[in-house]
Amino acid sequence: MIKICCLHKNVSDIPSMLRFLLLDPSFAGKLVWDEEAPDILIASEWIYYKSALFRKFRDLYGKSGIKVSFMGEAIEPDFNVFDYCVGFSDGFKDNPAFLRLPSPYHMFSEFLKEKENPIKTPDEARAELERKSGFCSFLYSNPKANPVRDQLFYEISAYKKVDSLGRHLNNVSIPGTGYIGHKGEGVLIKANYKFSISSENSCFRGYTSEKLLTSLEAHSLPIYWGNPNVADDINPECFIDAGKMSGMDELISVIERFDNDDALWCEMVSKPWMTPSQESAHKIRTEAFLQGMRRLLTGELPPIMARGYHVDMYRDHFLSGEFFLDSRKEKLRNRLSQLSLSRHPQG
Repeated sequence: MIKICCLHKNVSDIPSMLRFLLLDPSFAGKLVWDEEAPDILIASEWIYYKSALFRKFRDLYGKSGIKVSFMGEAIEPDFNVFDYCVGFSDGFKDNPAFLRLPSPYHMFSEFLKEKENPIKTPDEARAELERKSGFCSFLYSNPKANPVRDQLFYEISAYKKVDSLGRHLNNVSIPGTGYIGHKGEGVLIKANYKFSISSENSCFRGYTSEKLLTSLEAHSLPIYWGNPNVADDINPECFIDAGKMSGMDELISVIERFDNDDALWCEMVSKPWMTPSQESAHKIRTEAFLQGMRRLLTGELPPIMARGYHVDMYRDHFLSGEFFLDSRKEKLRNRLSQLSLSRHPQG
């Protein structure tokens, strides 16, 4: 039996762990859940967000065997802390200690109903266009993304009003529902719009999330920003890549051209979401992920010595959790400052 523990806010046993790891029940094998001294300790990105999970990670670190980082966000692998890392980055293809997550079509399949574009011709796209009444949507609840995302909203709004439908920058009569609402209704919400601002939280090579995919399924022409290598995952002929523009002026000019030329819009909306070469790469990448996870969960992969300078000092600093302490202090200082200002108004 292989003892295993996975640290994530929604994981508490083997079945919930397999769902989080994008694996079917057949992967359970001889795995047994263990929160005392696991042979394999898997840490998700939530150890960075929740101090309770980080404390658990710190407590189990010295008691566990193989340490695995499984990051479902745009986070670079840290090989000074973990033996193996699973993530989105496309910069570690030759690193035997890194396993890349599957393509966005597999990774975010729960957001989608269609596996390929059902609109095959410009005429079919024109029928879809005639059903739309809105210009452009902006569906976000996280206010802490790269400033480029908000800049896209303001710059495009200067050309023509953009409807912000989420909690962030909401400018419509209907309140935003947050991430859960976006997950369940994102495609439906965007479907009424000719364009959608489909921006990631950050510019990260290899990370293409559901934001672009839900816009495509809504047949709302995506205005994308984020992964510089997005064309590895998605057919570049079916979206506007803001990252390839020389600046906002060029982007607005392109949007205006598509907005005023229905034939051009219909041509792009009817393009396949994946090219044949991308479909092949998608299958290879997904199979490599599944095989790698099977080897990992069956104990075939041994611990790898960390590669770095003064690894012990680095780990001591990381495991101290000082960043959580500093964060709490900063929040407390900001709160006290706000209270002080409210009690002693200026002027």
